[in-house]
Amino acid sequence: MSTRRFQVLYCAVVVALLAGSLFAGCAPQEKRIARLTVLVSGNTLSYISNCGCALGQYGGYKRLARLARQELESALKPQPQDKGLPCAAVLIDVGNFADFSDQVSRINSDGVVEGMTTLPYAMVGLGLHELAYPQARLWDLLKDTDLPLTAANLTFTAPPDGDDLSAELNALIQPYRIAESADGYKTGLIHVIDQNVQDGLGKLTGFALTDGANAAQAILDEHRGEADYWLVSVADANRQGTSRDKLADLPGLMLVIGFETPTKSAERPQVEGAYPWFFEGPYTKSKDLVRVINVFKPEDVVSMEYDKLSIPDSIKADEQINEIIARLLPRLEQLEIDQASAAKAQDLRHPLYLGQESCRDCHAAVLENQLQTEHATALTTLVEIQQARNAECLPCHVVGHVNLPGVEWSGGWNVLDDQPGLRGVQCENCHGPGEYHVQLMESLELDQGVPPELEPVLMEEGRDRFGLLEPGDSACIVCHDELHSPDYEFEKYWEQIEHSEDRE
Repeated sequence: MSTRRFQVLYCAVVVALLAGSLFAGCAPQEKRIARLTVLVSGNTLSYISNCGCALGQYGGYKRLARLARQELESALKPQPQDKGLPCAAVLIDVGNFADFSDQVSRINSDGVVEGMTTLPYAMVGLGLHELAYPQARLWDLLKDTDLPLTAANLTFTAPPDGDDLSAELNALIQPYRIAESADGYKTGLIHVIDQNVQDGLGKLTGFALTDGANAAQAILDEHRGEADYWLVSVADANRQGTSRDKLADLPGLMLVIGFETPTKSAERPQVEGAYPWFFEGPYTKSKDLVRVINVFKPEDVVSMEYDKLSIPDSIKADEQINEIIARLLPRLEQLEIDQASAAKAQDLRHPLYLGQESCRDCHAAVLENQLQTEHATALTTLVEIQQARNAECLPCHVVGHVNLPGVEWSGGWNVLDDQPGLRGVQCENCHGPGEYHVQLMESLELDQGVPPELEPVLMEEGRDRFGLLEPGDSACIVCHDELHSPDYEFEKYWEQIEHSEDRE
């Protein structure tokens, strides 16, 4: 070989090696793994703990956190079918972890966010409920957390009212994340928010959303080579602003989490190129943890196993989250005291709560029956678990609690006075304040007819001819909802408290 030919060949080899080195810096070498497990939380909505007032309750971040830790550990344990290949696992959240709707929810949201910092999240998305926060309050919620906050199509803008923290919030959020396993496998994570969320709300709190599918495509077009596997999560996909069809056409995308209708096997046969697969996100209030197991077969064809891991109260609570809950309790107790003080300072709204002893003269048999039910000891239950001053629990355990939504105080229970006659669940929890009923029945007993001053208020407030509200299923589910009474059925529960309509 001539010297010149050798020099040319040598230069070509060097150039090739340098080029390979440069390309290696831009895109990872393909990694072989046996399994990639994707664990998905979301839609927690401040629900850090179920109350424990009934058996069989589901949800609560304190149990979700324990389950997530267990599943992450289990996902990385070698299995015989792995054939010696490593495994990877990522934990993500698809948003709506907080709730600004009331003071109790805001306090619990602080606890949920703190709890999330104790888990190794690879990505935490935002959703409708975080965007409903005023910017100053959202900044306080998120600024010191170091959570991997992600949203590819979100930009905060100046709000019409309140402090403008749009620049600070935008700096907290990244459009995508790359999670790398101990063995070097890289998972690309993109989160988008359905753009229909911004209708009205965006102008109120200050944010703008672009098309979610387009935002995901732009990231994949520019950064696809940075990861071995890509997924997209969609917050509030039920609003139907993010195109499922557009996402389905994105090359390189393997998985989409968030749509209510999952992909069926018949629609997406498990063959190379039949991706992405679409799966539903978690239910509301931390009732489950979504798990997607990607199985990499020897021929490099991926199959996906999808399920939802329910979170009943049989799962032991996570110790770190329990410590956070303990720190929240003084704030919830102070809220109860503040609400009671505010209620006592205002004029009472009629009709007033009178307590069940006012019913005894005419309804002694009915009252004695109710005193034998668990309703009568509802407050005792809170005392036993040291929650009798908790603003979150008390509304369903006393009569006429000061924080009844949308109702001014009518002299019902408040923690400062601790009225013995209003403890537990009584007649007026279902039938409404009894003042008008007593006035009406006393007037009728004297053959004086309906007092003129009562006629308009009885009609306006939908009371029956006895001056009482008509109880029914709608009254029960205020407290016996799917979270607190998961086995609730009106007919079954009614049997336990049923009493005659005889007024004698």
